Amino acid sequence: MSHTYRAAVVFTLVLCNVHLRALIPYEIASKKLRKGHIGESAIVTRFLQCGYVVLTPFGGSEGYDLVIEDVDGQFWRIQCKSGWIENGAIYFDTANHNVTGTKRDWRHYRGQCEYCADLGRVYLVPVDQVGRTRAHLRIEPTKNNQEKNVRWAKDYEL
Repeated sequence: MSHTYRAAVVFTLVLCNVHLRALIPYEIASKKLRKGHIGESAIVTRFLQCGYVVLTPFGGSEGYDLVIEDVDGQFWRIQCKSGWIENGAIYFDTANHNVTGTKRDWRHYRGQCEYCADLGRVYLVPVDQVGRTRAHLRIEPTKNNQEKNVRWAKDYEL
């Protein structure tokens, strides 16, 4: 019985190595993929630190990256995104897009969690509080000191 188990583990490792080698020649795609993996792992780590159970869907073809279970046993789908800092705010896309010629295929999220590598922080943003393509969380006051309808990053930090 243990011999079969060891063979299955070796087979799985070989498949993983083949997959990783296939990514190496595509440096640009690989950098983007690596950035996504770093953000997703930071988000998973933060959820675990907060005491959530974290589940990952198999195959990567779902409309979400993670599922978390809260203390009440309720499950929540999470879409992970990496953000960037610009003009005193953390910006992040709220939809994936694939461009083929002039056609854009937007797949909208059901829930989302955003990671900002520059700050090393994770933000949990309800999907109904953001736009359909891009959103931002303020980390600095606006130039005109507007307070109304401003989404402050500190209010969403996990």
